[in-house]
Amino acid sequence: MNDNKKKVVIVDDHPLFRERLAQLINYQPDMEVTGEAESTKDAIQVIQNTSPDLAIIDITLKGSSGLELIKSIKPLCMALPVLVLSMHEESLYAKRALSAGASGYITKLQGTDEVLVAIRRVLAGEIYLSEKMTARLLKNLTTTEVEGTSRPVDRLTDRKCSARFHSGVAT
Repeated sequence: MNDNKKKVVIVDDHPLFRERLAQLINYQPDMEVTGEAESTKDAIQVIQNTSPDLAIIDITLKGSSGLELIKSIKPLCMALPVLVLSMHEESLYAKRALSAGASGYITKLQGTDEVLVAIRRVLAGEIYLSEKMTARLLKNLTTTEVEGTSRPVDRLTDRKCSARFHSGVAT
């Protein structure tokens, strides 16, 4: 392990995806993967044992939600930046992830170059969202404040939203 490299932990329930993402990160001269996990319980242990500079977390984990994991780890290590990397639609989950304590959100539909941009921005202390999502959030923020309205999906708890998605109910 090189002390100059940024330490990254990957939390995703798909072993093949974790392996490929770890290869991508370990190929970079400025960062390395120091731990992997597929569940909330394992993730907390890996994070505590490795003291990473960044956690990359999926929304769907074995037995739990990535949003719940983010909320659980924030009190343990307030300064740990979190990037959510997920297959789930950014328009449904990005705001929730940021509210839970994440510093960025990117979908698995993006190419490796954009994933590396997101990782580096979050490591640099910045917030990462796609340009489209940033514009949508800013528009919703100003529209909601002006009109005093919200979308029905915004009133769901993170657990209910995740349960609705997993049951096949579209919002």
